Amino acid sequence: PVLYDRRGQVIWYDHAQNGLAPWISFGTGTGAAVNVVNDVVYHGGFAIELTAPSDGGSSIGIERFFNTPEINKLGVCAAVCFLSEFDAFEITITYYALTFRRAMNLLISQTAHTLSIFDDVLGYVVIAGLPSLVLAGGRYDVFKLVGDFATGQYDRLMYNEKAYDLS
Repeated sequence: PVLYDRRGQVIWYDHAQNGLAPWISFGTGTGAAVNVVNDVVYHGGFAIELTAPSDGGSSIGIERFFNTPEINKLGVCAAVCFLSEFDAFEITITYYALTFRRAMNLLISQTAHTLSIFDDVLGYVVIAGLPSLVLAGGRYDVFKLVGDFATGQYDRLMYNEKAYDLS
């Protein structure tokens, strides 16, 4: 599950080998769908396919919940294959505690061709420009986002083998 960055400890990974059972899917709009497919896969025999709705302002997504014993650095690494045009793709890690909630967001914009993170004061901050990510034949790009939820600071952002300074 780790290709470019081996820091940290992997506590869970999914190659869709158990279908959608570990995931909660959500979405609104015409044609929105979440399915397990066995074509254009990254590793293993399956992938989770999200079909965006055709209505403007609608969305589709999946989420997974974990319990952590303490506030610490948490991250997500996702291999994503964009087979058709899209507006935006977002990866969010949210930590809920008794007295607060912290979220770290990565926004991949195909419209603006940018990679951005969310700042509570500044809103979305562009970190880098991106090429077009759409390749109908299938090419997976790997995105990794790590945040220190004790301090509320972003720790690491990677796009394939490229690491970005988030200081």
